[in-house]
Amino acid sequence: MVFVWDEDKNRINRRKHGISFEAAIRIFEDPYAVSYVDRVIDNEERWHTVGLAGGVALVLVVHTVGEDDGEETFRISRRERRVPASEVFTKAPGKRELAELTKLAKMRDSKIDFSDAPESTRAGRVLVGRFYRPVKQLVSLRVDADVLAWFRGRGARYQTYMNEVLRREMQTRPRG
Repeated sequence: MVFVWDEDKNRINRRKHGISFEAAIRIFEDPYAVSYVDRVIDNEERWHTVGLAGGVALVLVVHTVGEDDGEETFRISRRERRVPASEVFTKAPGKRELAELTKLAKMRDSKIDFSDAPESTRAGRVLVGRFYRPVKQLVSLRVDADVLAWFRGRGARYQTYMNEVLRREMQTRPRG
């Protein structure tokens, strides 16, 4: 997964809306982000995705999705700065991103400028988690031998199953 945008448009977006594309793409870390195809222009689907960026602010990103050299590519604007998801999603949001998101979260709805987001032409099928692609991270983990044997007994995809069990636990018991 790669994100592509124009740095000039990124600077304009930061000035106009108070959020950089680096911070905005954090919505794709949200497994509950809501996405729908808003319109099709020149055979290209224009998606609206709304999600919780960095766990701090609800953000709308208008984007396209395609494939470049076999890699899923999210394009926010035409000219290119390419940012691999693994470069973003394996690190916590930086101080600048958190400051942007916190300021945005505190902003009154009446102060939000929607002029860049075209009015939705139709509410198509709404998909939850459509673009959620958690980045896998290799770790060394010590578990009891009998626990590991039990998971391995589930078959070749036992590590995927371990991840699913841990995710369910994470979702049912919030941090704190």
